[in-house]
Amino acid sequence: MQSLSTISLHQSLISVAQRSGRRIQTLLDTVPVERENAWAAQCQTAHSNLLNRFSDLETSFSQVGNISVWDDEARGDLDAEEKTIDTSNEVETEANKISQQQAQRLDQLTIDHARVVQVVMGAISREDSGANMMVASMSGVVDSSSDSSAHVPDKQNAQTAFSVLEELSQASKGIIPSMELDDNILTALMQRVADDKTNIMRRMRFRLRQISVAQSTIQRVLSSHSVLRDALAQQSDNMMHLEHIPEFTSSYRHFLSEVRRRRAYGIAVTSLAAEMIERMASMRVDEVKERERFLRGPGQHLMPAFFDIFAPTLASPPPLFAPHVPAMAELDTLPDVGTDIDFAEEQVVSVGETSGNNSISDEERNRDQIESVKSRINSVSMDAGDKGECAASGDDQDQQGLIVSADETSSNELMETYHEQRVAAEAERNTLAYENTVLRQAIERLGGKSPRTYVQQSRAKDKINQAEHAKAADKNKRVTQINSSLESRILSLENELAIERKKVDQSMVLMKRTTDEQLSETCDKISHSSFEVGDVGLFMPTGRGSGGKRTYLAFHSNCPHRYLCTESVDGTPDYVLGRIIYQAEKSAGPLGSKENPFGLHIGTKFWVLTVEVIKIP
Repeated sequence: MQSLSTISLHQSLISVAQRSGRRIQTLLDTVPVERENAWAAQCQTAHSNLLNRFSDLETSFSQVGNISVWDDEARGDLDAEEKTIDTSNEVETEANKISQQQAQRLDQLTIDHARVVQVVMGAISREDSGANMMVASMSGVVDSSSDSSAHVPDKQNAQTAFSVLEELSQASKGIIPSMELDDNILTALMQRVADDKTNIMRRMRFRLRQISVAQSTIQRVLSSHSVLRDALAQQSDNMMHLEHIPEFTSSYRHFLSEVRRRRAYGIAVTSLAAEMIERMASMRVDEVKERERFLRGPGQHLMPAFFDIFAPTLASPPPLFAPHVPAMAELDTLPDVGTDIDFAEEQVVSVGETSGNNSISDEERNRDQIESVKSRINSVSMDAGDKGECAASGDDQDQQGLIVSADETSSNELMETYHEQRVAAEAERNTLAYENTVLRQAIERLGGKSPRTYVQQSRAKDKINQAEHAKAADKNKRVTQINSSLESRILSLENELAIERKKVDQSMVLMKRTTDEQLSETCDKISHSSFEVGDVGLFMPTGRGSGGKRTYLAFHSNCPHRYLCTESVDGTPDYVLGRIIYQAEKSAGPLGSKENPFGLHIGTKFWVLTVEVIKIP
């Protein structure tokens, strides 16, 4: 903008500004410097804020989308899953083995139990028969010899039964220790299962915490993205004002060209109107002369009826044509900034500047305009040539007429003819000047330099374009190769990712089966002594607020001034329970201002918390 102070305005523009009571001498004097500086400062501040927020956004995105970290986590989950599967297989194998052993022991115990029952029942039956015989002997039915012989077999049978039971007891002596050993094995297996379950629960809880943090980070990234979008829109609005400054110099030159073209148009229109009026006045003079010649000649011998009835207008001269041509007041208001020749000497416009500002449609329109102006110039030139020839032939005829009848012409008629021709020539000259101005302005839009310069620049540009095309072809070839390799790599990574996701899903399903009860009992802690991103806060209404909304303050202990962002909740609930996703530290400004929406003392620090609502009544 400082370069504008070195470009002086045209003297006529300076004079116009002085007549209006203002002092404007350079292009810088026409620029609202304070507003432009304010817009520039806003753009710089917005740009720095955008860079900072973009760096924060990039950091958050790198934390969320760090593939190496998640690869390590997935590998750890896979190892834990394999360990769990190994433990499950081992437990299943041991359980099957113990089950088979228990089945064998059960069969042996069943057989032994049946034999014991058989032996005991046999011994009892024989004892009952011996008792009956003793009753019979006491009644005198059996003699003493038979009594003694009956007692001996009973003792032998009892001894035999006890020996059989002893053998069965010795045979099943190792069953109890083996069952105790199985109990110890089962206890160890249950301990391993419990330890693995504890580890899985810890890993799952840690993973859920990571998921919660990732969700909070994603919400923060989305919030930062919306803030970046709003800041970018504001910066674009400010840049719309600043982008006029780089184009101001070329626009000023085009403004001078436009003023010259407009003045040439006004002068051409005025000249054409004057020419038309002069020609019509000349035709009326000729008509008056011919009428007087008729009235002095053959008209003297006509009867009055011809002038009163048949052609009453012949008795009076032709009507005077005096059109009211609107005055070109614009010529008085437009400053005189010189001719096109003077402007061409001062014109310095770079090809790069104009080519960057003109589109293809503008160039085509300018070419069409140049062709139309050329055709008009050619037609005007031909008309001028024809008029010149007609004027020459007319001069010859006039000279012959003067030779034949010198008394019919006078010096006044010759002066009128000369004046008419001079007005016509002036009108044609002004028309050509206007069309020349239009043609020059169209050429300036296309580049503003001589044809030779264009040829040289076109050749140099062609060489540069050929070199750039060769570089672009090589670059495209390399990019194609890199893209093909990247695509193959991406496909392989996607396949690996699908396999890993499948394994992770399986492990999550397995963990969910084993931990449904504990998951139902887990809950988040409500923060009250410290507030960090990801914590859960309870916000209660304070009764103050504006615009139909309540002001919500976080439930705390020695952590005051934690207010809920008004955009985080709709309506006026009795309380809000939400997870903190962003908190902004601020300092209270003057009372009643935007910097102090909660009516705090000046300089008091307060925090505005943005939360993800978990529960509202």
